[in-house]
Formats: sequence, structure tokens, C-alpha cells
Amino acid sequence: MTSPATAPRAPAPSPANALTRVEQKLDKLEQRLAFLDQMPAVLEAGVSTADDLARTHQLHERMERALVLVETLTRPETLQKLEQLVELANAAPDHLAGILGTVDDLASQARDQGLDLGALVPDLANMALSSLRAMQQARTHVDEPGLFAVLGALRDPDVSRAFGFGLQFARTLGKDLKQSALPAGSESK
Repeated sequence: MTSPATAPRAPAPSPANALTRVEQKLDKLEQRLAFLDQMPAVLEAGVSTADDLARTHQLHERMERALVLVETLTRPETLQKLEQLVELANAAPDHLAGILGTVDDLASQARDQGLDLGALVPDLANMALSSLRAMQQARTHVDEPGLFAVLGALRDPDVSRAFGFGLQFARTLGKDLKQSALPAGSESK
């Protein structure tokens, strides 16, 4: 058995081979350093692009608004209201079922009294649209007519038609209230 001191040694690399390996390592190192030389320009271009995007898309203002929104949403009173809203949304199907049951009962009663709901529903929809349109027009043309202006307006066929409709509606509703158990205020004598 040979001792480590007497063991044969590998041939020592020649100085030319060692120099070649050092040169190869230096080339790799130079290539990496060349990339680092370009790093400031790359970073500058990236920062410039991010800055342009921030200005163009108003990111700073958006982030500030988002933070205000997050702060508002996380307030205890807001969270309590949101929880109530979630509870209401969870209970909505049950409430809707109850409402639909009531509507169904009312529809059955109306049919029993001879009302044609198939014809009435489109009429109600048209009446609702007409009422909304009238409200919108009334809001933009508000004036305070005197008594003579009101009497003069009755000569307008559209006003007269609406007034007649209102009177007939009031008569029919008054009769129904008189016959029902619903309190209608003081009854006329």
C-alpha cells in the first residue's frame, strides 16, 4: 500500500492550459460586467416607462381614491351596514316568495270578481309609463297657476281628459273604500 506522500501525482497542468482557463473565465466575467454596464440605462428606461404609465393612466389619483374607498368600506359602521345588506340579500328569496304568494292571492280574488288581469296589466304598465313621463315634464315646467289659469286649462282637451280620468278614478276608489273594511278617513254624509 502506498502512502499519500508516495502516491503518484497527476501531471501538473501546463502554464499554457492554466492561462487559457483564466482567459476563458475572464471572458465570461467581462460578458457579465458588460451587462452590468448597461443596467443603469435599462433601469432608467424602466422607471421612465413606469412614470409615463402612471401619468397617462392617472394611477396615483386612482390609488388614492381606492385607498379612500377601502378605508370607508372597513369602517365599523359601514361593515355593519354591509352585513345587514348581506342578511337582507339572503332573506330576499323568502320575502319574494311571500310577496308572490300575496300577489297570486290578489290575482285569484280579482279573477273571482270578474277582473281581466291579462288586459289590466298592460294598461297598468302604460299608465305607469304615462305617469312617469308626466312627472318628468312637470318637473321641468313648474309654474304656479292661479284659479283662472286652472279654469282656462280645462279647455285644453289633454288636461280635460286627465282631469276626467282623475275624477272617475276618485269616484270608483271612493265607492270601493266605502264598501270595504279599509279605513278611508271620514266618510261623506
